[in-house]
Amino acid sequence: MSNLFEECLGDKFNKLAPLVRQAHTGSTRLVGDVIVERGNLMAQLICNLFGMPPSTPKCRLVVLGAHTAESMTWDRHFDNYAMNSLFVKDGDYVVERLGPIHMKMALDVTDGILTYALAKTRVFGIPIPAFLSPRVTAVEQQVENKYRFSVIVAMPLIGKLVSYQGDMQVETIA
Repeated sequence: MSNLFEECLGDKFNKLAPLVRQAHTGSTRLVGDVIVERGNLMAQLICNLFGMPPSTPKCRLVVLGAHTAESMTWDRHFDNYAMNSLFVKDGDYVVERLGPIHMKMALDVTDGILTYALAKTRVFGIPIPAFLSPRVTAVEQQVENKYRFSVIVAMPLIGKLVSYQGDMQVETIA
């Protein structure tokens, strides 16, 4: 197996849409225009605390990805705002390390679409009880010749913290 997602998904990795598979193989660069939205005032404060991108009706997102069997890094640049994640394997799960937040997620593939299901969250190493844990809806798919993604993060009692979505071009970096 050549990359983290292939390690976690097994044969399902080959059922991903071609651009989604390409986005998670080797060294990649994704570029496109996206929308970023934040929720209410409490959501704004939490987003600021944890380094989430600011709201904008349109910004240029550039993602540099590096994929190995042990890890995946995604360095995201929303215009001039950076948000970097390290993903590692934990059993059949993937753990996204985004600063002090560690989100353990199950990956799945249906009709070529990659979905993430949040299983556990830790903040500063402290487990967050399920009833207080964020809800994450994340999807990656191919629509015509574009890689399309959507990420929505919400909290109980607060509602939407942040969402970002858009269409991107995927390039393999030699």
